[in-house]
Amino acid sequence: MTDGSRNGRRTGGALLSVALASVILAGVLASSTALTPTAAASEGGNVEAVENCQELASAGTHYRVATDLAEDDGPCLRITASNVTVEGDGHDVSGGNGSGAIAVVANGSAVSGVRVRNVTVADSRAGVRIGATDSPAVGVTAESITAVNNSRAGVISFASDLTLNDSVLEGNAVGVEVIEGNVTMDGVVVNDSDGTGLKTAIDVSEVLITDSRFLDNGGRGLLLRSVDPGGLALANVTASRNGIDGIEVEQSAPGATLSGVVAANNSRHGVVVRSGGTSVTDSELSDNADAGARLAGSNTTATGLTATGNADGIDLSGATGVAVRDTDANGNERGIVLSNTAGSTVEETTFSDNTGVGLLVNESTDNTLTDLTARNDGRTVRLVGDGRVNVSRLTLSNGTVSFTASEVEFDEVGSPGPARPGSRAFGPYLNVSTTGDDGDSLLPGEEGGEFLDLTVHYRPSDLEEPPLDDSTVRIGRYDDGWSTVGNGSRD
Repeated sequence: MTDGSRNGRRTGGALLSVALASVILAGVLASSTALTPTAAASEGGNVEAVENCQELASAGTHYRVATDLAEDDGPCLRITASNVTVEGDGHDVSGGNGSGAIAVVANGSAVSGVRVRNVTVADSRAGVRIGATDSPAVGVTAESITAVNNSRAGVISFASDLTLNDSVLEGNAVGVEVIEGNVTMDGVVVNDSDGTGLKTAIDVSEVLITDSRFLDNGGRGLLLRSVDPGGLALANVTASRNGIDGIEVEQSAPGATLSGVVAANNSRHGVVVRSGGTSVTDSELSDNADAGARLAGSNTTATGLTATGNADGIDLSGATGVAVRDTDANGNERGIVLSNTAGSTVEETTFSDNTGVGLLVNESTDNTLTDLTARNDGRTVRLVGDGRVNVSRLTLSNGTVSFTASEVEFDEVGSPGPARPGSRAFGPYLNVSTTGDDGDSLLPGEEGGEFLDLTVHYRPSDLEEPPLDDSTVRIGRYDDGWSTVGNGSRD
């Protein structure tokens, strides 16, 4: 983005048309504001024009900004009364780099029912500042805000109850900062922040974000921490092209819910979940430099994810009790990664067309891997390090296998040679090799750390045309010729 577009302004038309009766005033008018309050039927209260920076202290008043405003020292507009509306009429308001353009602060008691709308806040320390740690604001709504080039944040909320809708926060140090209190956001675009698009800290009670986008921020798109259990929910949020992760949910924000997330082209992970008991559903994670989803929080569930074009599609490294279901990890370097992972589940999941390996398991035990599908991966499965891995029903292009194994890798290949005389081959061909240092022992009962107990599933129809005797079915091994695998059984 060029400097010109970064510092641009968005303006909008007036939301209210007020008919003023002709009035003749006697006496001396104050030079600062022009103002005779007039009833406005459409707003139901007093309407006052604002022509310079000032404190707005009249409860129940509708203030209308009449011109661009700027203040070098202190907030330009300081709202200290309840049930106030500030209509910006698309004008610019600036408070200087040492303060905020618009501040909602109480004078001795809490401020409530404030609405600020249709205004550009720029070139200040904070575009809109809501409340203070010892002076909360309740029921504040900011809508149609354009916040540009503010040195701390486009919008910052302290210990307050903020609703932020239909706004654009561009080129600020941070887009939105929430410290204590709660925030609800809908239809917000946060882009080109120097640091994080949105961040939370210190006893935040609730964060609800819908239909919003966090793009091209220098740090993370969203950094979510210190949120009460179950208080964080993201729905239909896009976090793309950010300088670190698209979305990071820290341990201090447990029980979060993420649904309909799109995270693409981030410089690290698309989504990082470190919090326990978090749910991630129906999300698209693509072309991130590291993992599409890095799921490290205990007892996290991930359902209906699509991970494509990442270094790792779904990464469960260090996780305990994570459950991944109904997920596609296709076209990555590595599809599904378990490293030092325990007690986790991957089921009804597909990994295909991954250039390196479809399923990589390293130093991981007591995990449940069930009803998986693999197609056209560079290596279908790679098992490294201590611990045996159990996979139930891995469906390949030409059949289904189950296995218990350690320190082996395999991929599905075409027939390695002509069929054994008097036999007919069916099912998948697997090219199996070892990944450990203990030699080439692979079969149950042989010495060595490498181990493979393989079950090949077949159907009655596999024994037809020409018919085969079920009692003669064996697993064959080809090494410059066919032989029957020892210690095998048929069920």
